[in-house]
Amino acid sequence: MGLLICSCSSRPEVTFSETVTEQYRPEYHFTPQKGWMNDPNGMFYLDGEYHLFYQYYPDSTVWGPMHWGHAVSKDLVRWEELPIAIYPDSLGYIFFGKRSV
Repeated sequence: MGLLICSCSSRPEVTFSETVTEQYRPEYHFTPQKGWMNDPNGMFYLDGEYHLFYQYYPDSTVWGPMHWGHAVSKDLVRWEELPIAIYPDSLGYIFFGKRSV
């Protein structure tokens, strides 16, 4: 039996298969192919695609120098991981949020 999700789009029903390809990878949530991910932020819709930005460290599975990862989807189910959007530089790591002074 598959999972059914309903939405307000012109295609209101999406049926999912129960095929698992990687033991510890979520099937219907975005995860990068490698590295550490946290704090999805900056999601928006533009020209037929949803864009997702997130805190990312591509060189390890634990926290490290923060980057901004980037992924896109047309249906919020199937995601394409894009190249890193912003790299840390001489000014520091890349973080989301408000800084207290």
